[in-house]
Amino acid sequence: MKKRIFLTVVIFACLIMPGGGMTAGESLPRIEGKEAVATVNGEPITLDEFKRHVLSLHMETEGKEAVSRKESSGLLERMINLKLITQEGRNIGLDELPEVEKQGKAYESQTLRNMLFLHHVRDVKVSGNESEKIYRDMVKELNVESVLVKKEEDVKLLEKEIKAGGNFDELVKKMIEEGKAKGKEEASYVKPKDLLPLIAEIASKMKVGEVSPVIKVGKEFTLFKLVGVRYPEDPEARDEASREALRRKRIESWEKFGDQLKKKYVKVNNEILDGLDFEAKEPGFENLRKDGRVVAEVKGEKPVSVGQLAEAIQGKFYHDIRKAIESKKVNEKKAEILDEILLKKVMTKEALRLKIDKTEDYQYRVQEHKNGLIFGSFLKRVIDPDIKISNEELKAHYDRQISEYSSPEMMRIDGLTFVKMSDAEDAMGKLRKGADFQWIKTNAPGRVDSELPIFTGKVVTTQSMPEDMRKAVSGATSGEYRVYADADGKPQVFFVMEVIPPRPKPFPSVRKDIAGKVFEEKRKQSLELWVEKLRAASEIRVFAKDQDLRKRLIQ
Repeated sequence: MKKRIFLTVVIFACLIMPGGGMTAGESLPRIEGKEAVATVNGEPITLDEFKRHVLSLHMETEGKEAVSRKESSGLLERMINLKLITQEGRNIGLDELPEVEKQGKAYESQTLRNMLFLHHVRDVKVSGNESEKIYRDMVKELNVESVLVKKEEDVKLLEKEIKAGGNFDELVKKMIEEGKAKGKEEASYVKPKDLLPLIAEIASKMKVGEVSPVIKVGKEFTLFKLVGVRYPEDPEARDEASREALRRKRIESWEKFGDQLKKKYVKVNNEILDGLDFEAKEPGFENLRKDGRVVAEVKGEKPVSVGQLAEAIQGKFYHDIRKAIESKKVNEKKAEILDEILLKKVMTKEALRLKIDKTEDYQYRVQEHKNGLIFGSFLKRVIDPDIKISNEELKAHYDRQISEYSSPEMMRIDGLTFVKMSDAEDAMGKLRKGADFQWIKTNAPGRVDSELPIFTGKVVTTQSMPEDMRKAVSGATSGEYRVYADADGKPQVFFVMEVIPPRPKPFPSVRKDIAGKVFEEKRKQSLELWVEKLRAASEIRVFAKDQDLRKRLIQ
């Protein structure tokens, strides 16, 4: 979620038109020991920051090589615009807003723990046996042979005879012949997930050749024999199994690490914890939220009070705390929620001990997130209040973009497929002279059965047709014939039975959607004006041209 906030900010900044000049230079100046590609009012944009921005925008799709082909200087200009906005936001105190500080602190703590996790599991390895077990569970297929029996007494007798040493296949065959069973399902290999859950569960514990106990299926009964088990080779599943094995090993290591930290730093007052009744009318949940008694201590940190635990419980159940109390679900969760609080505290403490907060990566992430919060606050508090939209503007947008707010063009089409184009053209000539389409469809020489699903007489949108077919019927009117050769070269004669033109949706039904789009357009325009003013009043220096930036991206 935090990453999405950052990307949204940068993408929005990318909507602002770049401005300002560029200064060439083979070497970049160093500011506080780091290469800078630009400065904005003396504040540098470092080469590392620039690379991080680019990779963050594209790493999920195109990757670094594709990014290097983009207009790098354009991205740098937009980064400058973003910095201008965040600088202005700080100047007017947006970074000191309670909601910005609260969200910033929460992100800092979460990022510390995330980076501690990566630090802790960096050397975790998995053995071949661990991934092989997961792989076999993923690809496992069962071959079961089952029979469905109508009456319980019959299936119980069948089960008894099998246990006594009777042959499953012979006994089932006899029961089918006597009409006591609907029939035996032939054995075939299937994934456990494709079986009924109870059957899959029982089959997974059986050995090949064993017969299951009786299982009730609806109003009938079944039992089955496990004929075989196999593990097909699947390279993709092997890769997935290796990743899953590593994920599980990392989580296991992380959980053990958390337990070690709690033993090292935490002391829980079990007497107080056990005595807390968050569901009782007295003293009541609201009073417990004010309770300052210590329920747990963390060495070197502030203790956890009953009130803090109550607040965390409130947050866990959101607005349904009263319902949770009535349902008696709160007390059973109190120890688990306290454990979560303590884990966060000891993990954060350990991350600080390891000085993760001093690393460049951490500081960059925190600063970028805070910039995103400031940018969002700038939009909300500075830009948005001045945006006014009249009903006339909404209607004007509706009229300009009427095709966007109209139902798509649709057609009802029937057709014929031929082996040769000459036969198709001959049929077309007869149709244009007034021949009945259904007669031609039945009697025209050279025709073949068509595999085109569009020849059903059902209404379809022209947009859903293949592009070459769409071109073939473009501009057609109801009752018109067209000739078309499909991708395999088979000639087709189209009978356009009906054309349903686009119909505009009523303005009231799309007004809300239009209002959102017009608002975004005005927001963008207002932001561009702000950037222009800030640029005019700022000192901006750029040290790298587009070609130089692209070279440095791939270094």
